[in-house]
Amino acid sequence: MNWWRIARRRFAPNRSCDRSSVATLNHLTITDNIIGGPGVIAHRGHVELNRSIIWQPGKTVRATAASSGTFDGSDVQANETASIPNVANSYHPFPVGFINPTLKDYRLRAGSELVDTLAYDASLDGTLDVDGFQRSVKLPLVPFSNPVDYGAYERQSISNIMVNDSFNSDLSQWALPTPGIVSRDANNGSDPSGSGSLRVDGSVFGGPGSLTVAKQCQVLPGAGLYKVSGLGRSLNATMFSPGDGLRIHWKVFTPTMPPFPLGYGCTGLSIGEGDVVIPAGTNWLLSPTPGQFDISVDDAYANAAVEISLVAIDINPANLQGFRNFSVAFDGITLEASNDLIFANGFD
Repeated sequence: MNWWRIARRRFAPNRSCDRSSVATLNHLTITDNIIGGPGVIAHRGHVELNRSIIWQPGKTVRATAASSGTFDGSDVQANETASIPNVANSYHPFPVGFINPTLKDYRLRAGSELVDTLAYDASLDGTLDVDGFQRSVKLPLVPFSNPVDYGAYERQSISNIMVNDSFNSDLSQWALPTPGIVSRDANNGSDPSGSGSLRVDGSVFGGPGSLTVAKQCQVLPGAGLYKVSGLGRSLNATMFSPGDGLRIHWKVFTPTMPPFPLGYGCTGLSIGEGDVVIPAGTNWLLSPTPGQFDISVDDAYANAAVEISLVAIDINPANLQGFRNFSVAFDGITLEASNDLIFANGFD
């Protein structure tokens, strides 16, 4: 069995691929299923599992008590590995990095540790992943020298690094510090058509005139120049006033430092931050000058990550009751990357 995704399914106790001879399972992604038994794979005979992602927290990969025969293989990322001691290179040190499980998108994020981690295999030449895309695609920036991804999907490009950047269907994968004034709006400023936008419309008691309304953390795929941009508009703009302001704030972290203890995400040492100003107005407007930052090779190996924050700015003073009013919308938040550092920086 090659290149399958098994997700959002319900299994009766210990029902799975049942073989009396040999079952070879390659490039599987098994996650987010309802499984009645204690393990994911029950078998008779021999099972070989390779280059796969098994992410079912609370379940063992192998249903040991319900299985007979041998189980081996190599290169498996799993929520546990004690049940598969004969599978070489099985591990689970980092989060998998699925794009958006809420929307059933189990492809890998650009910064996932499972992208371009597996060695070239001639047997993959001319083969396709579960979406029908080419296998063995070496991406720029990713520091590993290998060209193959774990699991059922092969990532085809670095960009866009952001997830749910167009607020398609919902606001999943965005943390909302002030959820009471944030919602998804059907009015959108970026493709795909009808994808929606993030709307901020409400009052907050006290506090400064700027308010972080949404945040997303992305582990960066490698060394290079990164650019942050986005669209926005003011919902309270008039012919006499451009309306409330909009800003994208970025902050870069290196969570893992020598001697390299386990660290991941937007924690640890901050090595830089900045702002991207989006012009205020009634129409959707793009930030004229993207924010940009460089990630060195050392920072990339330290699991550098960036936190992208969407910030609304009240242009008026607080009212007599002490409330601040915010009325803006964001869409099309992008984080792009290039490994051409010399030319991107004008030889600086």
